[in-house]
Amino acid sequence: MNIPQTNYYAELSLPSKKVNDMLLQLSNFGNDLNIICTDECVDFKTKGTSGEMRVNIPIDDMNSYSVLQDEAVNLTYSLQYITKMCITNKLSTDINFNLSNECPMKINYDLGDDSLLTFYIASKISDD
Repeated sequence: MNIPQTNYYAELSLPSKKVNDMLLQLSNFGNDLNIICTDECVDFKTKGTSGEMRVNIPIDDMNSYSVLQDEAVNLTYSLQYITKMCITNKLSTDINFNLSNECPMKINYDLGDDSLLTFYIASKISDD
């Protein structure tokens, strides 16, 4: 399979333990994960019948973060699938997320020895 090179609007790296804990908590509240990336921070949000939860991740709490100037990323994904892709913290100490409004999100694990594990997931399309 040939995957074309993509310029992503936002790229962030978080410790896998933090991602694991955050996703497990978010899954208690809803089925969809809304990710919003701005110049100031990244928000992970979900909403369901039992309430809503928002995790605000300041830039200083990330291993690395970059976003195109004046570009906001606001995408929604299946929380169930994201959790399955990110639930382990034994593969790598960090998880890299690459997001763009125009292509699937890329989730990357650096396994060492020039090895990578990469997942792609398309965002949900709203009926609006």
